[in-house]
Amino acid sequence: PGPVDAPARRALLLVLGSYLLLALAYGAVVPVFEQPDEHTHFFMAQHLAETGQLPVQPADEDERGPWEQQGSQPPLYYALMTPVYLLSRGASVEVQQYLLRLAVIPFGLLTVFAAFRTTRLLFPNDWFMLITVPAFVAFQPQISYEAAMVNNDIVAIAIFSLLIWGIVAGMKRAFPVRLCLLL
Repeated sequence: PGPVDAPARRALLLVLGSYLLLALAYGAVVPVFEQPDEHTHFFMAQHLAETGQLPVQPADEDERGPWEQQGSQPPLYYALMTPVYLLSRGASVEVQQYLLRLAVIPFGLLTVFAAFRTTRLLFPNDWFMLITVPAFVAFQPQISYEAAMVNNDIVAIAIFSLLIWGIVAGMKRAFPVRLCLLL
């Protein structure tokens, strides 16, 4: 632990709290299905939750289901959203949409946290960097935008952020076997 750890952690909590409030506000203010492709992500999650199967993509684009191109994307995000969808099954589509939006916010928080941990590895005693990098990530419009709508992009961003943190940790620690297995 460096000399700036305690203040940096407090500042990180402030950044994470502010980010959470921003994401909650953004997710609540933007009307349902107003985000690009949000409706297709919703219908893909709905299809997987209700059928337990991935959709079959027809060769003819005119015959696609309501999930459109999302049916050909990797299913991790949709599998993660299945329990949320199932728990909200009796609710209106609007309520389901808002609950699915809430379910992706933790991936944005994880992205900010990974930025902090990566920065801490690279600049352990630099207060400016320890605060500025996660704050920049948290308030970069695309991150807060992606983490407040129904879509699979923020999951990919969070996973990639964790991979960067792991790679930097490996470079600092000569890639121990446990880290290699995690990566």
